[in-house]
Amino acid sequence: MIDYSRSYVSRWRVYRVNERTWLNGEPLDGFVNGSISVTRDASGDAPRIESGSMEVRGELPRGYYRIVMESDQDGTTTTDNIATLLFETSDGDERRGVLWTKAQGQSVLYPAYTERIASGEYAPAGVDGAQYAARMLRRCVKAPVVVDGGFVINSQIVHDFGARILEAVWQVLAAGGFVIQIHGDGEIHILPMPTVPALVLDDTGAELLTPGTKYGNSTASIPNRYRAEDELETAVVVNDDPESSVSTVSRGYIFDELDTSPCPVDGETLERYAARRLEELSTLEETREYSREWARGVYPFSVVKASADTIGVDGNLRVLSQSIECSHGAYVTEQAYREVKLWQA
Repeated sequence: MIDYSRSYVSRWRVYRVNERTWLNGEPLDGFVNGSISVTRDASGDAPRIESGSMEVRGELPRGYYRIVMESDQDGTTTTDNIATLLFETSDGDERRGVLWTKAQGQSVLYPAYTERIASGEYAPAGVDGAQYAARMLRRCVKAPVVVDGGFVINSQIVHDFGARILEAVWQVLAAGGFVIQIHGDGEIHILPMPTVPALVLDDTGAELLTPGTKYGNSTASIPNRYRAEDELETAVVVNDDPESSVSTVSRGYIFDELDTSPCPVDGETLERYAARRLEELSTLEETREYSREWARGVYPFSVVKASADTIGVDGNLRVLSQSIECSHGAYVTEQAYREVKLWQA
């Protein structure tokens, strides 16, 4: 196993993916070393998670391409799949009679973003929300979809007219606290929000870090009253705890959140649902941005365990975004946030 905190030699390979088997096909010749970059971002209500770019000599046929790093260290060679993206040509230029093409890579979730659901489509009550989301994705994506765990939807979830498939998928997953992660081979994983650290940045793990951390936090958008309404009843939950910095008492005003399409799960009442949602929305995301060497198995939504001596936080952070520079190794600029509960039901 390669120790990425120590010096190692890397080589880059790009393979065309066989869409039928999802295995590596022919290697791509002519890509420019150092031109590959990968971005992962889980922000927003319906993120596509990944994108990327690279420069190649000549035309690039549209298709799925896998970006691979081969690493050598002390006689050991390791292969890491960094990302699998849907590439197509964006623009280019001719230099001394040679065409150079800049290609943009889209997430393997992209076909679920471009296709819209049928009018009146809904997730029925009693269905496993994770399996339902997987079936929706399999209708349009080429990548394998893996489901880890499940949850039951109490009442039907009706999707908005003209919603994109990806928006409908995230709508259902959000009801059960599930997320999507995309592995380097392009495999799509549907799973509960991770709780076990995928990376430890303590005094030992700090060897992966480059000194310097950026900070940020804001409570401006956190509500203190949640109102959930369905066809039969209304539930209102209020944060009036004087010990909470975002409560009606501390602020001196009400900040409402209205939910007219509640999605209780696993048998919870509407009131319990409203309390859970207000507690979720009362979580401050205290962000940290730092740079580090490559580490396997760390994706958006992954948990990173840190210490005050490394990035100024003792405890767990959740990865929000990553920018991966594919050049001399894989160098990661990462944004993660610590969840600080400002109110609990």
